Amino acid sequence: MNWELMGPPLGVILCACAVAYFLVGSLKDERSDEAKLREEKIRALLAEKEEVVAQLKALESSDVSEEQREAYLARGREILIELEAMGHKVQVVGAKRSDLKKLTLVLTMAGLLFGAVTIYLVFRESEERVEETQNQSTRSMDITEAVKAQMAILEKDPENLDALKYLTRRALLDQDPTNAMGFFMRAEGLKKDDIDLQVYASGLAILVGMADRAFQRLDSVLKDQPNHPEAHWWKGLAHASMRQFDEATLSLKKCISLSPQSEEAQYAQMLLKQIQQQSVMEVHASGSVTLGASVVVPEGGVLYVAALRAPVSGGPPLAAARFPSFAFPHAFSLSDANMPMGGEWPEQFWIRVRIDADGDPMTKSDADVKTDFLGPFERGQQNIEVLLGE
Repeated sequence: MNWELMGPPLGVILCACAVAYFLVGSLKDERSDEAKLREEKIRALLAEKEEVVAQLKALESSDVSEEQREAYLARGREILIELEAMGHKVQVVGAKRSDLKKLTLVLTMAGLLFGAVTIYLVFRESEERVEETQNQSTRSMDITEAVKAQMAILEKDPENLDALKYLTRRALLDQDPTNAMGFFMRAEGLKKDDIDLQVYASGLAILVGMADRAFQRLDSVLKDQPNHPEAHWWKGLAHASMRQFDEATLSLKKCISLSPQSEEAQYAQMLLKQIQQQSVMEVHASGSVTLGASVVVPEGGVLYVAALRAPVSGGPPLAAARFPSFAFPHAFSLSDANMPMGGEWPEQFWIRVRIDADGDPMTKSDADVKTDFLGPFERGQQNIEVLLGE
């Protein structure tokens, strides 16, 4: 057991037990010595009152002096006065107070136990996160070692197809299209019709923003090998990037069922969660960006699509999307997830698109390629076409 994580909730439970023990003890014998003496005296007075009443009834049927009768009546009045002075008439209220204390005990116990369970669940979730982080760290170390091993194989045998395929897949999963392309080109030169390389070619297309061009290859692969888990992963990702969430869900679930322990399946599970969140978000704007024929794209540039409340510079954008990898035409969509400041999306907005040469939106450069303010557009408008650099 992880005492660092489980100690606090266990401590709360022990405190709850201690408090409950104290409260139960106080309820079991909650009366003070003085209260006990008072109750004993009340019982004695009540018994004496009953005896006086019985004597008075007996005197009615016998010849007794008026003085004797008056003496019994006087004693009865004294007993009633003493009982009233000792609070005998409010005993019912005392019983209700005891019931209230019992209810307080129940509510206190319920609150303490609820708190203990809540803390336990929180710490259990934390423990699971720590374990997941450790697993991820271990996987990262394993992947690093595997990459080193495959690179060592390539140094000895530059035409080792399996090593090239492994490194291509690794670069794709790491969203590194540059290295993926390098390894892919070398592998394709050795065996162009390799089925895995067809899948990786589709992955490259998706990473550079051409998801629509990936489907033909992937469908061809799945026609021959319908249970290829990597093909289903990349097809799911392609659909998701185009906000075709129903189709994406089918492909991702298929990938998970075919290879539940693979990295693709792990990424598929994470993507499914994102899809569930994004599917309920309203898309405020969508469209595509095309590039003018005479435009030179700066190497290493990053594509930004920003929505603005007004056609003026300065201040944070209404929404922004960043694409470090892109190819034209490049599809985009803007939803609540792209709004850095939150708030309500206006009925009208403007758009500005830029390829930032150094990737930093806060800096300006002559090498940046950008549009003027475009619009106004209506909230929820789709199929917005942006021509960049003309």
